[in-house]
Amino acid sequence: MPRIIGRNVMLREYMHEDIRFIDRWVNDKATTRMLDPNVFTFPRPLEKTAEFVAENIEHGGPAFVIANVQNGEYIGQIDLHNVNYRHRSAEMGIVIGVSKHRHSGYGTEAIELLLKFAFEEMNLNRISLHVLEYNTSAIACYEKLGFVREGVLRQAHWGEGKYADLLVYGILREEWERQSQRKPINQP
Repeated sequence: MPRIIGRNVMLREYMHEDIRFIDRWVNDKATTRMLDPNVFTFPRPLEKTAEFVAENIEHGGPAFVIANVQNGEYIGQIDLHNVNYRHRSAEMGIVIGVSKHRHSGYGTEAIELLLKFAFEEMNLNRISLHVLEYNTSAIACYEKLGFVREGVLRQAHWGEGKYADLLVYGILREEWERQSQRKPINQP
């Protein structure tokens, strides 16, 4: 996969050095409780994390590490999965795994870079995502970037002794293009 360079972050390939950062957040309940329960399970053994990184190194795919643009250090991950080229659609997943980097705009910039890649390079038409109803920071970020709430998977998640809704968001290429005309993409 190509490296995609922004102002503060770059989307880069996975490296073996990333395992230690990923292993920390996948075993942090405060982080994983905010993620799509269909994708992440808690806790995860180190061997599984190493296998995940090795798979991404070998096969790439539209999966990137969000890294500091200056030194390449791991901040988080962003990817497109369930890519369907016939229907020109994919699902997006993102996590800012290093807690000190949350709420600093890195996720917003990473999503902007990924959307540009998805719509312009991959020629996709639709990107969707799932987010837990109580992940209000993520919801605010998605809506600011032009994602539209499309539906609710009612009580789709059981955790901490109660059910939570899983919200479905999506953005179409034409919506992204309109939004992109209003403001510049975060690139140097």
